[in-house]
Amino acid sequence: MTNLSNSDARYFLTRFFGAGNEFNLSAIEGSEGKQAKIRPWVERLTQVEPQLTILPCWRHKGNKEAVDWYAIARSERAITPVV
Repeated sequence: MTNLSNSDARYFLTRFFGAGNEFNLSAIEGSEGKQAKIRPWVERLTQVEPQLTILPCWRHKGNKEAVDWYAIARSERAITPVV
């Protein structure tokens, strides 16, 4: 992602935590509950200078559940140290 504005970040987060992801953006942004523990990672994208972060995607795969973590950065250069 490059030149991420706050509205771009909100759009991305709404889509990322939308259909297919059992984590719910409203629950994450809420003040209580287990999903609220993810909020600091989400807030890294909505800062004036968005920061590298990781976000979880919780899916049902057949009879099992799985959580995949995705590294999110403004540019490929910003994520290089992680890979």
